Amino acid sequence: MKKISRLVLLISFFFISINMAHGATIIKAGTEIKVRLAEPINSKIRAVGYAFRAQVDQDIYVDNKLVIKRESKLRGIVTANKASERKVSPASISLTLKKISIKGRSYPISTYPISGQAKDNYRQHVGDDINTDFGEVPVLTTGRYLQVSEGTIMYFILSQDLRL
Repeated sequence: MKKISRLVLLISFFFISINMAHGATIIKAGTEIKVRLAEPINSKIRAVGYAFRAQVDQDIYVDNKLVIKRESKLRGIVTANKASERKVSPASISLTLKKISIKGRSYPISTYPISGQAKDNYRQHVGDDINTDFGEVPVLTTGRYLQVSEGTIMYFILSQDLRL
């Protein structure tokens, strides 16, 4: 009788886990996520591995169902950071997303890195738009370093399916 009870219990857990997995929402790799930086990222201060804050800037739908609300919190990391070398190469920085928080739960997220590079090696003024791989974004280069401003909009692309 105990064996039958354990077997019934085991089968019940199996079906519950299948139903939970079946009910998961999947956002496919290749999906674009519009992101707004919640803090400035300065290549002089923020080393590789620094965890920056951002938020989703546009609702995301799957099969006409809202799955990620605008303003959902994101965490990303600086994956590369290079000061400019005089007359050789301009300052550059690379970013990727690692975590998203939805309704109080955190989920791992994997995106392709975005790399930004100042247009040249020369000092720019606050508010100048510098042509980067991010597009035309308001940045400040001060000598050898690059700063991406708080509020900058970037488009990250999922490199793997996101299971919610």
